[in-house]
Amino acid sequence: MKSLEERKRCCSDISHSFNLICKYAIQKLPSEIIGLIRQISSHFGRSALRRAKLKLCQKTIAEKDFDDFKQVLSYVPTRWTSLVRAAERVLFLWEPLKLYYHQHQNEILPVELSPRNMVYLELLVCLVGKLNAHIETFERPDLNYSSILPKIRT
Repeated sequence: MKSLEERKRCCSDISHSFNLICKYAIQKLPSEIIGLIRQISSHFGRSALRRAKLKLCQKTIAEKDFDDFKQVLSYVPTRWTSLVRAAERVLFLWEPLKLYYHQHQNEILPVELSPRNMVYLELLVCLVGKLNAHIETFERPDLNYSSILPKIRT
């Protein structure tokens, strides 16, 4: 059996290992899925007018009083957790985004907001989201191996 020191050394950079797992797993998805997130993120990140139009689409779809505008989140490839957060937000805004692109057909989205692509995004969030939770656990400054051992086993 390995000593505690050997186990600590083995897990010293486990968050980086999880990131590599995510990186290679994502390559197995159709490339247009990541492209969809990048395009939407970039499209709304560059223009306050576009964000205002998206807000109106959210108000239109909202069934009750609307006061919780959600912005599209940026996808930054060098930030380990940004992909899942951006994908979750695209899924959350799926219907307002469809309305936005329908109303503003001159602003072309190269990848369709189709049910197929929605399923791929949900799969991405499900699989990579679990890994991101582990990454965040291992990046904590107060990391205590005995407290995280049960989380690893789940």
